[in-house]
Parts: sequence; structure tokens; C-alpha cells
Amino acid sequence: MTDKEAERLASVETKLRSLEKSVMRVEEKQDHWREDVVTRDEVRELLRTRDQHLNVLREELREFKKSREDERDVQRQLMPQWIAVALSVGSLLLMMLFR
Repeated sequence: MTDKEAERLASVETKLRSLEKSVMRVEEKQDHWREDVVTRDEVRELLRTRDQHLNVLREELREFKKSREDERDVQRQLMPQWIAVALSVGSLLLMMLFR
């Protein structure tokens, strides 16, 4: 082996080592990236769970609105009775006052 070939071989070995280090750094970065990234299956499961919770909340909101409407209807139905009670109390007070 001549000196030129030895120098050339040394140069190629140096470049190869440098390339190996670069590949190792890229692999390490890729490993860190994979640790930080959420997989599609995980995202799909998170979204499915979120949608289920939203559906439960929507149903509870519908039930709450319906109960509020029912409560208002009951109050409207009771309004004549309350007016009658108020008139009765008022008439009793007037009778006591003018006696």
C-alpha cells in the first residue's frame, strides 16, 4: 500500500466515522421525537372519549332545559291559585280592618 492509498483510506475512515456519528445523532433525535409524539390510535381514543363526554353533557343540558320548562309550566299553572290565595288574604285583612 502506498502513502497515497493510506492517506485516502484514512480520509475515508474519518468520513465514515463522521457519518456514523451523524446517523447516531439522527437516530437519537428520532427516538426522542417518537417519545413525544402521540400516535394516531391514542389521538383517536382521546377524541372518542371526548365525544362521549360531550354527548353526555349535551344530554344533561337537554334534560336540565326540559326540567326548567316543566318547572315554568308548573309555576304558570299555579299562578291562579296563588292569586286566589293573595285575594283571600287581602279580603281577610280588609274584613279585619273594617270591623
